[in-house]
Amino acid sequence: MQALPAGLQPSASMRLALACALAATGALRESTDVVRRIAAPARNALLRDPRTDRALAEVLAVGWDAHQVQALLCAYAMRMGRWGYRAGFVEALHAIAGMRAGVPLHRSLVFDAFSFGQPDALVAALSARFAEDRGARPPPPPAKSLPDDGRRVRVALLSGEWRRHPTCMLHRDLVAALDRRRLHLTAIHLDPVTDHHTEDLRSLCDDWLHWPQPDPAAAARAMRERGFDIVWVLGSFQQTPVAEVLVHRPAPLAINGLASYYPHGPALVDYTVIDPLTVPPTVRPHWREALVLLPASAYVLGPVPAEPPVTTTRAALGWPEDRLVLAAPHQAYKLSPECAALWSAVLRRCPDALLWRVQGPALAERHWAQALQAHGVDPARQIVTPPVGWAEHQARLACADLFLDATPMGGHTTLLEALRQGVPAVTLHGPGPAGRIGHALLDAFGLREGCCADAAGYVETVVRWAQDPAVRRRWREVLEARRPGGRGPLSPSLDPARHARWWEALLLHAWQRHRAGLPPASFTVEDQELVRPAP
Repeated sequence: MQALPAGLQPSASMRLALACALAATGALRESTDVVRRIAAPARNALLRDPRTDRALAEVLAVGWDAHQVQALLCAYAMRMGRWGYRAGFVEALHAIAGMRAGVPLHRSLVFDAFSFGQPDALVAALSARFAEDRGARPPPPPAKSLPDDGRRVRVALLSGEWRRHPTCMLHRDLVAALDRRRLHLTAIHLDPVTDHHTEDLRSLCDDWLHWPQPDPAAAARAMRERGFDIVWVLGSFQQTPVAEVLVHRPAPLAINGLASYYPHGPALVDYTVIDPLTVPPTVRPHWREALVLLPASAYVLGPVPAEPPVTTTRAALGWPEDRLVLAAPHQAYKLSPECAALWSAVLRRCPDALLWRVQGPALAERHWAQALQAHGVDPARQIVTPPVGWAEHQARLACADLFLDATPMGGHTTLLEALRQGVPAVTLHGPGPAGRIGHALLDAFGLREGCCADAAGYVETVVRWAQDPAVRRRWREVLEARRPGGRGPLSPSLDPARHARWWEALLLHAWQRHRAGLPPASFTVEDQELVRPAP
């Protein structure tokens, strides 16, 4: 900037380009200083420019907090495979979590902490900082009991992902199976993007509201005016301002579902729905909201009727029939150094195996290839395919031999899809909730032997299964038996009707407590007893 001709002022886009270049070379502090010098009007214009990358837009939205900008830039670098920035990312998150002043915490950093496998305590501290920055406080319980007026409980399903997104896929058949005689459902979509999945979900609800990128306080006020009893939270700290709406208490009760499977705290939600393996007793003290314990994983997947089924073969895909295909079709940001080490160890011991992945951004692909080479594995040992539609992806999954879960953030929807296609999977216990969801999913299919406590056990399990076709056949038979129409009991993760009974029970019980003038309290949902107090 110092070399510009006299009288020429650097534009906002020039400053942003310089900030990106500095960040790319590791000069994070200098990059932060450049972002700070972009005047507020110009920064807002860049935020609205569709050419501004999402991660850089988040940096611009913060603008003045060095720790937040450092964390956002490090997260951006990690998504591109530059994992050398992880230490700076974690350092910045700890600094942010311990501060109670300055620029309000940007919502995406809570999700980034979860996404990159950080432990429950740190994610909880960031959620608390987010709420405190915005003045959110737990509401007092009702002063007196409310009469039972005999009407349906009014539930708002609040999300920015009512479109082609895992949140929509995982909830579609659950919502369809809910008892509408007792529940009045209104889906609220906060994202500008809509598609045929949006219209499909809209047809399943009593009412529909589309508020693209609303003012959070105004949205919460409009929800209160409509008289909702419960807001069912689906995707709070992601790309749309669901978390900001929660700050303003849009309904008497807020219940966090599986789309944001991490601690929120009582200032944002009254309850979070959990399972025994993703949130074991040892970490529950960090989840300060009341907890609703389900019998099994909260993840459930139906047939997704908006996507007609597709079938394929290895020959049609161009995959060799005589090679072992290890599926790892995770998003690029999950391809951590731990994944490179684990999967390389497997490939070295299984010379006939190929690693199947879905192609990511070019920069992330280059760094991933370098990581494999550093572990002595030729990147040519991979099958890298472009992204395809959801149904086509299911068909490709069915052609794999084994599924390798990622770590420290494992596969969630992707892992569930592989299990539904009959592909045996191996997962590694992680330090945060993102790394424990896989254990709950494998348990829901009777595949506990694929749940590993350490890296050595993970490698040994994958190698043993890879080298023994009889073991793989046995596990495929186990998975086939747990699918609809199979010989064994249906997996709860493929049984939306069963999940609907759980959700009806928990929504009605939470509302009955509130109506009786009682504060939120943890409880357990079971198949037989349905609801009982937490031990």
